[in-house]
Amino acid sequence: MTRTTVGPRELAASVNGFDDLAVAKYFGKSFSQMASRDENGERDVDGSVSLRALIFIDQRRQGAKDAAAWQTCMEITITELGTYFPAEEDEVTPDDPATDLGKDSMP
Repeated sequence: MTRTTVGPRELAASVNGFDDLAVAKYFGKSFSQMASRDENGERDVDGSVSLRALIFIDQRRQGAKDAAAWQTCMEITITELGTYFPAEEDEVTPDDPATDLGKDSMP
């Protein structure tokens, strides 16, 4: 299995209609439905399912057939879910010196 170099937020922002349809076929809900919140602000799908859907999408984009992408994303352990995507870097926040990167940008 090839890990991705794209972060989960960037991948989620790039989901297109074909991705959504394929996710709906295999997961029973489109990625857009998974990402939406109910009237209480809660998601009805837990985070691991959403991550598996993103891995499914990523595997398809790497050339895997849908069934193989499904197999891959479902075989990944919870531990591996945390390492599939690269660590997201902290944003530089000059106004918030509490962030490590913000400290270096203070005058």
